[in-house]
Amino acid sequence: MDYITLNNRIKELFTEEWLTTSQKNIYTTILNKFKTHKIINIFGEPGTGKTFLGWNIAKTMAASYTSNIEETGLQNIVVLDNWSHKKQEVRNLIPTMHLKGINKLILITEKEVKDDIIRLELLLTEDDKKIFKNNLWKNFDLKFDKEKKSDNLHSLIKQNLR
Repeated sequence: MDYITLNNRIKELFTEEWLTTSQKNIYTTILNKFKTHKIINIFGEPGTGKTFLGWNIAKTMAASYTSNIEETGLQNIVVLDNWSHKKQEVRNLIPTMHLKGINKLILITEKEVKDDIIRLELLLTEDDKKIFKNNLWKNFDLKFDKEKKSDNLHSLIKQNLR
């Protein structure tokens, strides 16, 4: 199985139980913060699981998941992935949110948005890597070479695909 096929299969089959400890902590924080905040920024290095967390949020909250807010229809909650961290570009989203009826927005970025919004950094721990590897082993019989080390989930998969 190649990387893209595996990624698509993960997207099709995952459940909330697949979340790592760090992802669960951020998800819980989002649920609490959404009571009083409209925009939340999840940020972190590539391969920490931000996109996977975004897929989960979209699935469990009946939200729209996109990388282009213009493509969404009328939607209460939107997960906007791979967006700019620049303050003005984030502020420019507010009129579009009003126009499209978006009440809650989750921005997934690599860098922190320096603005007056909730910012949650997703860091990848060794425990998270173990949970991730275990999920892939249980669901896809994907085994990992213990000698190969990786600092992110993308390279962890790519190094170990047969």
